[in-house]
Amino acid sequence: MKLRILLVGLVGALLALTSSCIKKIERPEKIDFVRYLPLHDGDQFFYTGPAGKAVITGNINGLFTVAFFDSTDNVILWADLKKEESGIGWKNIAYPNRISPPICFEPPLPIIPWSHAVGDTLLFSSAAIYGDSLNTHERIQVQYEIVANESVLTGSDSYLDCIQLRLSFVPLYGNGSRVIKQDCYWWLARDVGIVKYIVPGGAGELIKARIDGKMRP
Repeated sequence: MKLRILLVGLVGALLALTSSCIKKIERPEKIDFVRYLPLHDGDQFFYTGPAGKAVITGNINGLFTVAFFDSTDNVILWADLKKEESGIGWKNIAYPNRISPPICFEPPLPIIPWSHAVGDTLLFSSAAIYGDSLNTHERIQVQYEIVANESVLTGSDSYLDCIQLRLSFVPLYGNGSRVIKQDCYWWLARDVGIVKYIVPGGAGELIKARIDGKMRP
């Protein structure tokens, strides 16, 4: 009986000693990169440069349609963005009043960052399916790079901890892809989206936005 009491006391002392030596380790916060491109039906973004204005005009089962307008309020581009738990992808693109046919990307091209680590790269393959009479298919590769983590100061607001993302369409055959032949740079701010951009057609920055019914700035 005494031996049993002694053993119980010894085990209790060891447990108390062990618990006092355990250090609480804080787990790093899990980053939800989808928040770098929030999508809500009716959101509006006003930019300098060729983009002019972007409006989310609809949402069908996570497929968001975005209309881009020039400075004269004419539509220059429609894009469909597919939102899933794993991320957001660029699904379709169409140009009004142009000979260029609409393009569907399968699988959709990622358009949000996946890391904060500067220098991280990602090579993604997809099929570009053209809506022409031949239903032309083209295999494309896109290289993504996390270029920088930095603050962006626009003429109307400042955005902290933006992720600068570079997209390069990698030629696979002949003269390369018919989609985009020059690099694109996007600066994305958490809970805002693209606040600055450089694309083949020009460059611009965010002037103001209405996101989920709230104006910024």
